[in-house]
Amino acid sequence: APQAPPPVFQLDGLALGRKNATAWINGQMLQHGEPFAGRTVHIGDGEVRLRLSGESDIVLRPGQQVSDTGAVLSDVLAPGSLRKK
Repeated sequence: APQAPPPVFQLDGLALGRKNATAWINGQMLQHGEPFAGRTVHIGDGEVRLRLSGESDIVLRPGQQVSDTGAVLSDVLAPGSLRKK
């Protein structure tokens, strides 16, 4: 039987506030510490990590699509194109 393709995660947006952080992954709004696809969302400075105990983190940067193995499938932003104000 054909196998389904592995899940793909896309970081659509990221907002860092003084007291909280929000990320939009696959169109879903998520807060730091929330569960998503069996992993825990950890929002950092310019990236989101999806953590699962005993597994490697899936690291997402804005505009990236990453497989559940952590392989970057596409990156719509060139490295270094994001800057902090």
